[in-house]
Amino acid sequence: MTPSYPNNLRKFRTRRKLTQQDVIVELGHKTVSRLSAWEQGHAVPSLEHLFTLSHLYKVRVEELYGPYKRKLGYMRKRQQKQEKIPLISPSDQKEKTTEELLDELAEILVEAYFYQKNNS
Repeated sequence: MTPSYPNNLRKFRTRRKLTQQDVIVELGHKTVSRLSAWEQGHAVPSLEHLFTLSHLYKVRVEELYGPYKRKLGYMRKRQQKQEKIPLISPSDQKEKTTEELLDELAEILVEAYFYQKNNS
């Protein structure tokens, strides 16, 4: 079975009234096949492309693959209880550095991979 990576790529692209052709021009690709595969969940963009998409769609990187974050919220809560790390409300969060965002994204993608693997 081919892995599927649920995402919000198409939702955010259409919300910004961009066509797939508009996006691939910004990404430097010649055909829409790669973007189509990302939107359908057949493949995952590189980190560089994720940041470019985030900028184009004017959303945080982690919002592009948000469904996994919601589905795996219980894992984070369990881990936070074990490590006794207090939950931070959005109003308490400071602006994050690129490195912090990359770390969060990597964590989400790893969790998504294992979630998919354990539930297929």
